[in-house]
Amino acid sequence: LIADANQDGTRDSYEDEFIEIENKSDHDISLEGNSIAVGEKSDIRNIFSKDTTLEAGKALVLFSGGSLTNLLQNCTAKLSKNSLKLSNSGSAIFILNGEDVIDSINYQKGSGDNQSISRYPDITGDFIGYKSIKEANGLLYSVCTKIDGSYF
Repeated sequence: LIADANQDGTRDSYEDEFIEIENKSDHDISLEGNSIAVGEKSDIRNIFSKDTTLEAGKALVLFSGGSLTNLLQNCTAKLSKNSLKLSNSGSAIFILNGEDVIDSINYQKGSGDNQSISRYPDITGDFIGYKSIKEANGLLYSVCTKIDGSYF
């Protein structure tokens, strides 16, 4: 199905929403107790459990809902405790350790436009709409892969 990002066989505008977190470092990072907030820092959508580790040079994908049983084998993915409810009107996404902001992104109305917002070039670049990336070949998103199709 087109736009079935979590590959569960159902296109759902909420459950197929995802946030991909990339570890640019050369060491694993425990996300235990860290949280994801959307909109305001106080609007917590997920708190990572003790078994959540972001491997060096890899990515973790946090989905809003659905089933993850059909996802790529090379994909590290989790279901959010609550729906991510990413706004098409623009918002902010925070990764928090307690009240401290580890990382964040602000995105504007229309920047998603029914597509992912991705760093270009991968991992280090600015955030842009996925459709505007030539190497994406017209895809609207990529889950667990870099723009060239290789795995994180």
